[in-house]
Amino acid sequence: MTTQVRLAWGKNREGRLTHITDVSTGKGCRCECPACGQPLIAKRGQVMRPHFAHAVTSECSRAPSLARIVLNLLARRAMHEVDALPNFHLPEQAYEAPSLYGVGAGERRVARESQVFIPDRVLEPEEVGLAEVPIDLLLESADGLRLGVVLHGNLSADEVGKLKHAGIPTLCYDLEQLAGLDVTAEQVLETLSSHERSRDGYWLYSRIAEDELAKALDDLEERREALRAQEVAERRRREEFERANRERRAAMQIRQRTPTDTVLPLQVPSEPHRSVEQDRLAEKEKLRRRLLALVDVHIECWSRNTLATLAAEEERAAALSEAKQGARARLQAYIPAADEIWIQEALSPWVKELAEKGADLAIKIWWKQRSR
Repeated sequence: MTTQVRLAWGKNREGRLTHITDVSTGKGCRCECPACGQPLIAKRGQVMRPHFAHAVTSECSRAPSLARIVLNLLARRAMHEVDALPNFHLPEQAYEAPSLYGVGAGERRVARESQVFIPDRVLEPEEVGLAEVPIDLLLESADGLRLGVVLHGNLSADEVGKLKHAGIPTLCYDLEQLAGLDVTAEQVLETLSSHERSRDGYWLYSRIAEDELAKALDDLEERREALRAQEVAERRRREEFERANRERRAAMQIRQRTPTDTVLPLQVPSEPHRSVEQDRLAEKEKLRRRLLALVDVHIECWSRNTLATLAAEEERAAALSEAKQGARARLQAYIPAADEIWIQEALSPWVKELAEKGADLAIKIWWKQRSR
């Protein structure tokens, strides 16, 4: 680019940019290169367009960035010399929140809508300790808010990191099309003053968006932790359920191997320490016998004191229903709440049938016949 367009600007002794048309011809221009600082000579012949050239025949040591440096200096000059600083239409400050499971595109969220920044003055980055920060323009509003402006979009990751470290919200207005060595200050100012800049500009660093993104990441991590805890609890619940199922199946296999019409005596192992399963079976047998005795006694009392005095069939049916409810109530009162599930799952089928029929008089006869 620098070889195709002639350099139209040099830096005078006061350090200000000076156009080729405002200086004397030859070395009398007393200007230096804005990029490398080497002396320039002004060439204002009749054939070629007026331009500056290096007095030394060697190439400029910073030739690749010369046009960009000129653009930067012209922008600062234009902003300092203008009667009223142009307003900057700031684009919305948005960020992309990652998805919950980290798969697929994230969610775009707007931290702040588009606004208008009204600058009050132009600061020199070198004067406020930001010489190492790659900012072309540093603007400050009347209430002390600062805005950095970069006029090209070719910042490296390290340069963007410097912007974030400085904490200056920075916009990029890519004016690469103006980065010619013969661009004028009026062109730069006209472009910066355009109300269409909000469409072209984008945020290189937005503190508001960064803060909102940090909050979103914290919330996302909390949700992920809650999901992980829920998954662990669900896995443990399934494992406990499967363990209980295995124990029930083992107990059912033991009952199937034991005849239902014979109450086998509890086998006490000869080892000094009985297993937990043997203790559990012993407790089951003890509770089974107590349940049978309780139901049998209740039926005896009911049949002796109530059924004999009832002549009508309807009264018998009512008394029988009352006796059934009484038997169930006695069973529930005797067995602790923690062991209620044991009645449904651990007792043998004929004991469960006895408990369900309650104080039915036929049960007493059936039980006595079965026990012979």
